[in-house]
Amino acid sequence: MNQANQRLTFFSTLNERKVAVLLLAGFILHILSLFSPLSNKVVNNIFYIGVMLPALLMTRRLHIEELWSSQLVRVAIVYGVFTSLMMAITLDGYKIKYVGYFFAFLLAFYHLEKNKLFDSTIVAYFLCLFVLAYSLVQLFVFYEVNGAPLTARPWFAGWQLFTPSYFTAYISVACAAAAYCLLSRRSYVLLLILMLMVGALFVVTQTRMGLVGVLLSTPFFIGLAVKQDILSLSFKTLLVAFIGVGLIGALYKAGVFDVLTARGESYRLLIAKTAWTEGFNCNVLFGCGYAYDFALDIGSRILITEHSSYSNQMLRSGLVGVCLLLIVIISTVLSGCRTRTPWVLSFIAGCGCLLVEGQALMAQPRAFTQLIFWFPFCMVVLADLQYKRNQSTEDKPILD
Repeated sequence: MNQANQRLTFFSTLNERKVAVLLLAGFILHILSLFSPLSNKVVNNIFYIGVMLPALLMTRRLHIEELWSSQLVRVAIVYGVFTSLMMAITLDGYKIKYVGYFFAFLLAFYHLEKNKLFDSTIVAYFLCLFVLAYSLVQLFVFYEVNGAPLTARPWFAGWQLFTPSYFTAYISVACAAAAYCLLSRRSYVLLLILMLMVGALFVVTQTRMGLVGVLLSTPFFIGLAVKQDILSLSFKTLLVAFIGVGLIGALYKAGVFDVLTARGESYRLLIAKTAWTEGFNCNVLFGCGYAYDFALDIGSRILITEHSSYSNQMLRSGLVGVCLLLIVIISTVLSGCRTRTPWVLSFIAGCGCLLVEGQALMAQPRAFTQLIFWFPFCMVVLADLQYKRNQSTEDKPILD
């Protein structure tokens, strides 16, 4: 009987491992498809077959219980259910499934980490290298193949994910965690090269969105490094910081960063004020709903998007939606700082980018916010679960 049970356990583990490998392949294919010109339907089908299906096949009750033990998961599910329900009630009933997409995405992270196919540092390096390499290829095509002048603002070929604004957001999110990993390993030369590449890409794309994310995450970057004794407030550190600030100031005086302001006013503050005012006027608690048509006439053109996930949340679902979103963000940042995961820096960078761009956070798998917000969120959840496992192990009494 025991031998039969052992064989059953062995084959169950073997089958789960095979499904996990398929899940990894499907997950990588899904991430790659986000950067492709494939249609939304094709990308969504890749997610259904390659990510959602194997993740659900591997899920058991104990997995749900462990995930639910994380406060981050609980608050995110509450937020997701509320937002999807608001979409279903005010726009289209089928949008209730958006929270299911998010949960399947989270399950994929959970199972890949559980089967030791996901390593936080390796994922950080891979995503960083992929996004940077893809950026350089796109720039080569735009300037060299298409023959655009070097002063032209690059517009990459493909879906809306390839606009300069969106792509600098990917760069800031992908590189934040990788930069911290390099710092923690004292790889100062590689860190400097990475910082110079990111800065150059911001200047070339003439976009401020990614810069907002970097600036917001920088204080947390320094604080986390000091907390982990990677950086210390020594004379050497202060001297390097002084030289760095002086170099940036010199580049600013030389006009290197003028391209970031050359396009003039972006009307972000006016858009945010209008969106929040209209949300309050419709219904303070629940906003105007997701069928509401937003339009702002600025004279030269009419803006039809809120250009911020936070303004979108206020306009569409009121203070209830905004408060739930803030609870998710604050809980994630606090957990990330407690577990000291570098992915909290990517999450903060993504939150900064969403101040000036982005739509609803609950959306189809192709959505821009999946990589900017939910990817680093899921990585912080994995760190939170591992932290709880370690605490549980330490609290167990040692038996003689």
